[in-house]
Amino acid sequence: MFETHPSVSTPPDDTVVWRYMTFAQFMKILKSKTIWFSNLRYFDDPWEGAYPARLLKAFNEDIAQQPTTPPKVLIDKLKRLVRSATPENAWEIIEKMMQLNWNARTKRELFDAIAQGQKSDIEAVNCWHANPHESLAMWVYYAKGPGSVAIRSTIGRLKKAFHATKHSIFIGTVRYIDHLSPDCVFHTNGLEWIMQKPNSYAFESEVRLVTIPFVASLHGAVEMASEAGTEIMVDRKSLIESVWTHPKCQEWESEFITKLLAEENLDQVQVRKSFLASKPHDYFKAYETEN
Repeated sequence: MFETHPSVSTPPDDTVVWRYMTFAQFMKILKSKTIWFSNLRYFDDPWEGAYPARLLKAFNEDIAQQPTTPPKVLIDKLKRLVRSATPENAWEIIEKMMQLNWNARTKRELFDAIAQGQKSDIEAVNCWHANPHESLAMWVYYAKGPGSVAIRSTIGRLKKAFHATKHSIFIGTVRYIDHLSPDCVFHTNGLEWIMQKPNSYAFESEVRLVTIPFVASLHGAVEMASEAGTEIMVDRKSLIESVWTHPKCQEWESEFITKLLAEENLDQVQVRKSFLASKPHDYFKAYETEN
């Protein structure tokens, strides 16, 4: 279900969000009643979860100054913490694991992994585009051509859509930052890094849904998971406000989607043609008729 977190800035409930996708991805949501959360490690984007250069430098300099803990002692501490984890104290255990006095070798290995672009495999994410209107850039960048669709929803609907899952779902606005700026702040919480990207990506206006399968497993979540990500049950009636067809969509495609929605008892979902599929004079004529 939806949860709040101090590291995640959730937009107002009436914020309009879109998810642009191929028709196959849309069918997957309809038929499986799940939505895919992808492991960051499987994102093609090398900037996902990246640390700013200045902070990497500071981390590197800090390694040599830390007292050394024998590896066996460290491993024993980690094992005890994992064994003590329960649904009620999962977050507390994660914080304690992060606060452990790591030895210099362990920190060096972590630094090398981060510096080489390796990504976290703890969190899984699902990405949406915040915009009161549809976006041509998103159609081009994510929808992969004619036959694609976009789901229009709101933050309030997203919150309700995951009410039945045992996964904790965090919904937050992605922050766009200058990775070379001396003003970058170091964060110890991994969610901080997941919720930021270089400012060159600001056109995405992204709202990100994040879950941590490790915590969900403590709650007995049984939804399908793999190394690449996890399928999470979703209430489709809450999730989907309307479905928008690609600007180059043909009429029969819209009719086919309407029929599919009816078969899935989603008759209340509107199927809308992309505004970009219309010509300016068509809207002028409609305006004249209405006024």
